Amino acid sequence: MGSQTHKRQHTTSTERSKKSRAKKKSGATGGNAAQLGATAGNSSQRKNSKKSPDTDTEADTDSDAEENTDTDSKKDSNTKNRTREEKKESEEEKQQNCGKDADKNQKQILQQMADIWNEEVQSKITPNQNAILTKKRKELLTARWIDEFAEDIRAWRYFCEIIGRSEFCLGKIEGKDWTIDLTWAVQSSDRVAKILEGGFSGGKHPSKPPSCDIPEFQDAWDEVLRRLAHHHGKAAIRSWFSNTVITKAEDTPDGVMLTLECPREFVRGWIEKHFLADLNHHWRECDYSSRPVIGIQLQTKEAAS
Repeated sequence: MGSQTHKRQHTTSTERSKKSRAKKKSGATGGNAAQLGATAGNSSQRKNSKKSPDTDTEADTDSDAEENTDTDSKKDSNTKNRTREEKKESEEEKQQNCGKDADKNQKQILQQMADIWNEEVQSKITPNQNAILTKKRKELLTARWIDEFAEDIRAWRYFCEIIGRSEFCLGKIEGKDWTIDLTWAVQSSDRVAKILEGGFSGGKHPSKPPSCDIPEFQDAWDEVLRRLAHHHGKAAIRSWFSNTVITKAEDTPDGVMLTLECPREFVRGWIEKHFLADLNHHWRECDYSSRPVIGIQLQTKEAAS
């Protein structure tokens, strides 16, 4: 029989020792891997655990920020509303104060008008009794003050002086059982104009209407007066321009300068203040005369003589 190679059934001690060491090493490696896996899991949990409070904190912070924004927005809105209300109250208070000041000034003006009337007229009719400012008289005086006297107390005094010098108005004409009173004097614009014209001056002729001594400019003067009356009212123009006369026309390089003669200094000053600008304007625009007029100058009879 040929020889056959038999496989050993038993391991040697050296081989068994190697296997034991390899097995221990393998077990240790697996254990380490498991331990590492567990460690990694714990680490992940710890990270998640750490992250979770941060996430909650961020959410809380966002919520607080939104609440703060809403609160700030409400505060701004309330502040704006308060500012608007305070501004509105301030404007209303200013309007009330302006209204009070206007009422106070109006009362003072009416009282001043009454004092002048009592001084110039009433004292000559009933020396011991002043005229009383009734509601009706206040309304009439207010209307005349604005329309006829252009809110100028000098014009009112002039009006009262005319009445105070009129024997007819003061009841000193025989057979005329009548005296003027404040209500009657300021009843209407036409009545004021008639008094200023001299219509109640003891039967004397009314004041002469405005005239022109230079025929060349008569038509133009009539047109200027018509335009003035359209703007200022017929009564005012008839009153203040009565007894005025255009007396001279002087040639200048630019055109003609006219001279308007006034009966008194007060009338001259009144026309200068209230009508001169319009006079010059209408004369320059008027084409009724052959020579262009550049303006008009004022003087009194006393200055002319």
